Amino acid sequence: MKEAVENRKNHPQRALAEPYLKGIARLLVGSGEAALRRGYEFGRDALAEGHSILEILDLHHTTLQRLLENAHYPEAVSAVLRGAGAFLAEVLSPYEMTHRGFREAVSAVRHLNEMLNLRLSASLTRYNDEAGQLLVAVHLALCRSEPGSTGATSRPRGTREGAARSG
Repeated sequence: MKEAVENRKNHPQRALAEPYLKGIARLLVGSGEAALRRGYEFGRDALAEGHSILEILDLHHTTLQRLLENAHYPEAVSAVLRGAGAFLAEVLSPYEMTHRGFREAVSAVRHLNEMLNLRLSASLTRYNDEAGQLLVAVHLALCRSEPGSTGATSRPRGTREGAARSG
């Protein structure tokens, strides 16, 4: 058992090759839906173990070569290709579902980001308006408190008229 675990760690393709070959072979001898279900389970397990689609395709290609070595007639080649293709489709379906789920999640995050940006923009506009009103109120209060001020029409120092009056 320890040797089998070590083999899986050091040679993941070898660990996957035999179950993959057996799965396609079962489909070719007529196991039908059971073999296809096993292909789906194989894909789900491979995905959970972190195997990439490229690893699966390499495994499929290698397995297909082994199977076609024994196919000497066009009908046999055709049957192997059809069966292997159907099995591969089942193996890849968990990857496709994960990919679709990822795309949906990305779409949802983008939508949330747009909503947050709209809220942020509205908040910033509101805060800017409030700050502007506060600045006007402060300006008016300062103008009223200056000696010789005429009220709301005087300008604070630093503006052109204010600088001319103070100079």
